[in-house]
Amino acid sequence: GAMQDRVRKYSVMRDDSSRIAKQSKREAKLMQKRVHSLRYKAREVAGAVESARKAWDLAWAAETKDAIQVAMELATTTMQGVNRTSGDLADISREIVRATESVSEWQKQAAEGIQLAPQFWTKAAQVVDAAQGRLEAQAGHAQAAAKSAQIVKGAALKKADNTVKLINEKLRRWSDEERILREEAKASTARQEVLAAAQQKAEQEQKRLQEQLQRQQQEMDRQRNAAVQWGRNLVQPVPNLIFS
Repeated sequence: GAMQDRVRKYSVMRDDSSRIAKQSKREAKLMQKRVHSLRYKAREVAGAVESARKAWDLAWAAETKDAIQVAMELATTTMQGVNRTSGDLADISREIVRATESVSEWQKQAAEGIQLAPQFWTKAAQVVDAAQGRLEAQAGHAQAAAKSAQIVKGAALKKADNTVKLINEKLRRWSDEERILREEAKASTARQEVLAAAQQKAEQEQKRLQEQLQRQQQEMDRQRNAAVQWGRNLVQPVPNLIFS
């Protein structure tokens, strides 16, 4: 029984050492891919700074609502892209930390295994140590890239946020200007209506005066004609009057 237990224990150790060596190698290879992916994502974040700057320039130059809409869409898609990429960066960073912790744990296991069965664990420990060395170097690069991306992310988001504020300020100003123009147009229409009413009243008064003068003129003409007629009647000879 004791011999069987020992054989079983050694068999488990052999399998464990082989599994840990393979997993360490795989994690080291995966780490390279993760760091490559992380650097790619970091470049995407750097590109977002340029997009945010372009959105700002478009917003600054915009003179129409259509142009403002283009700037707004670029600013918002930039912010969404940066946040999405930052999420990807965080996921990759977590994977890197997890891998480093796993290999570190395997290192301890291999060190303990060497004490019990060096014939199984010596080679496995070398593989794990090599993998851990590669992981630590790659993790250092990844950490630097992630830190740099975080700084760049802050710059991109700030620029995009300032662009949205600029756009809102422009839209508010345009709205105020439109309101003032509407009020001025309304006031101008009211003035025109007052002037038109005054002009109509003046024309009506002028017409009334003309009609009054015309009536007076007609009355004077009638009176003059009547006077002339009366004068003629005075000077007419008396009928059948005989001069001696």
